[in-house]
Amino acid sequence: MIPRRVMLLACVFLVLMVLSSATAWAQFTSGIEGTVSDPTGAVVPGATVTIKNEETGASQTAQTQDSGSFRFTTLPSSAFTVSVSAQGFKTTVQEHIQLPVAETKTVNIRMVVGGTDSTVTVTDEAPAVETQSWPRYIWVGGAGSFSFLPT
Repeated sequence: MIPRRVMLLACVFLVLMVLSSATAWAQFTSGIEGTVSDPTGAVVPGATVTIKNEETGASQTAQTQDSGSFRFTTLPSSAFTVSVSAQGFKTTVQEHIQLPVAETKTVNIRMVVGGTDSTVTVTDEAPAVETQSWPRYIWVGGAGSFSFLPT
């Protein structure tokens, strides 16, 4: 008969192995998918879609299906750049796509008609707004008194 202590250690070891493998699997369960379309909204089949991990430089390439859709699975949580090229369209690049753990991000790309030698870069970053360049005050006045209040 197997001693009770050995059985307990074996069970603890098994539980730890299952938990650690689930954590490792969750690191690569993210994905990027989307649809490539032209300026009229019609899908673009056969477009070349390349994703690049901005941290490691690793890249993957796929062709869009007849429905214009693409999908990359088993990706790590990271920032990615997606570039799409197709004959008769300018290459479109979308940068800094943050991909959280265990999430599939939808990235739809609208191509611009033109030669493939030019590139359209799409960013979703808002421009910086200067809020502290000079003090701003509003005047509050009444009968015989007034004061300036910061805005």
